[in-house]
Amino acid sequence: MGRFLLALSFFLVFVTATGFCQSWSFTPEHKLEIEEIVKNAIRDELQNFYWQQPVPGTGSPAPDPNISKNAENNASIQNELTEPGISKQEDIVALIASRNRKTPRWYIIDVVETYFIEAEFENINRDIAIAQMLYATDYLNDVQRTAVYNYSGMLNEGFCNKTTGIRAHIQHLKFYATGELVDNKRNVDPRYPVLKAKQYLGKVKTLEDLCKKWSETPEYLSNIRSKLDEIKSFVAYKR
Repeated sequence: MGRFLLALSFFLVFVTATGFCQSWSFTPEHKLEIEEIVKNAIRDELQNFYWQQPVPGTGSPAPDPNISKNAENNASIQNELTEPGISKQEDIVALIASRNRKTPRWYIIDVVETYFIEAEFENINRDIAIAQMLYATDYLNDVQRTAVYNYSGMLNEGFCNKTTGIRAHIQHLKFYATGELVDNKRNVDPRYPVLKAKQYLGKVKTLEDLCKKWSETPEYLSNIRSKLDEIKSFVAYKR
């Protein structure tokens, strides 16, 4: 009902403004210009209204237990590195957009879509990879990392483009999990020699195993779990 009233009020403003144009002696060009200004103002206000809608964890109603049951049943999947995640692309886009107002939405969609494509190709849990990305880039707000396409927080690494940076992240996880890629000819992971030297190849099965080897920071596991919980909340909220 709130959205209907908001839309109705904007419609009335538009009608009033355009009627004003008709009743006064404006040139056709001036009329079109005024109508365009009004339409743009309405569009911007509607966009701001939808951006500001409450999201899980920020004052929105708690998800219906029956709706979130599916996410709870799949909770164990999120802990396995070589199992598919439970999120959909629109879940992740909505989550990032709720925490990032400066990055263009098309860019967010592009990054998320690439993560889904690369994770599916290598049979890697997309939710774990995306949770790492959310943490490493602060929901894509970290310009220093996104500028060099280092979405995973790999130490002192930079990549030539977005796809290569995301592919390197997914491949790095794949090497941890199985030791080899679906197609070894497309290896772009610069940290592969490090994993091999430390004998980490194929030694990681769960999120806990991964975090122990990925970072020496004790809080890293809890930080990634926190991002996964946010992902699960958005999955439950949108179903």
